[in-house]
Amino acid sequence: TSIDQERLWFIEQLQPGNAAYNIFSASRIKGPLDAAVMQRVVNELVARHEVLRTTFTVVDDQPMQVIHPKMDIKLTPFDLQSLPPEERQQEALRLVTEDFSRPFDLETGPLLRVGLLRLSANDHVLHVNMHHSVTDRWSGAIFEQETGRLYEAFASNKPSPLPALPIQYADYALWQRSRAESEIYRAQAAYWRQRLAGVPFVLEVPTDFPRPPIQNFRGARVY
Repeated sequence: TSIDQERLWFIEQLQPGNAAYNIFSASRIKGPLDAAVMQRVVNELVARHEVLRTTFTVVDDQPMQVIHPKMDIKLTPFDLQSLPPEERQQEALRLVTEDFSRPFDLETGPLLRVGLLRLSANDHVLHVNMHHSVTDRWSGAIFEQETGRLYEAFASNKPSPLPALPIQYADYALWQRSRAESEIYRAQAAYWRQRLAGVPFVLEVPTDFPRPPIQNFRGARVY
């Protein structure tokens, strides 16, 4: 595991079933959409990126990545066309929010969920939910870009236009761990321990509101 994956695994042990580390997106797709092609696209991405087929287990009290050789995603559209048109978007929002709030099991997986809602023949919502241990916002943007390129190719009966990946996330995790054992890393860590010696363990930073006794993760985005 990478250091970040170990941190997220540790947090999961402290707060099992916490959905705060779900990373999600929903895309409204206008125009004709072939669900079978989209399912092929998703499974091509799962086959392409090992980290999307990853779960975690414990070996000698330490979390370890388990990369599964194969993982199939079934993408069955959930049809909302039976609802009155004015109710479809609200029901889509409810279903997407419900899925985003469902936690992942880091040990059993999968740590990726993809759903497709059909509001009409030419109006769909594709929603993607992943645990932070297998993605981040930067990686999510890559997932979206590759989804578009693959769908365009597969819908035209063309092969994948994406080049083979030279490294996988597990390769990065090994590099990160080896770097953490290097002399350069030890020297940098020693420098910051010296610079930060004696600082307060808790920063007394003023806040707008009192801290709740139990963390609730309620917040909002402001653009």
